Amino acid sequence: MQGTMAATETAGRSTTVAAAAEEAAVNVDTVAAAAEELGASVYEMASQGQSSAGLAQAAVAEVNETRQPEPSVFRGFRALPPGSWTKTGG
Repeated sequence: MQGTMAATETAGRSTTVAAAAEEAAVNVDTVAAAAEELGASVYEMASQGQSSAGLAQAAVAEVNETRQPEPSVFRGFRALPPGSWTKTGG
């Protein structure tokens, strides 16, 4: 009898261990899928960051371009004394 009880107990433990191993395998698969999704999200965020940085650089370049000194042709007009301009046309 004692041998039968030990065998039954061992079989029960084996079933418990097998179920735990199966659950662990499912958990590993879940973690792997989550890690893959996280990696894709990080890649997407990095891509968006690079795009935003490019837009910011373009905006800075645009601002710098509009802040350039006035062309020399306009400086010449400003240097003329008032009243020295003549009207043309009729």
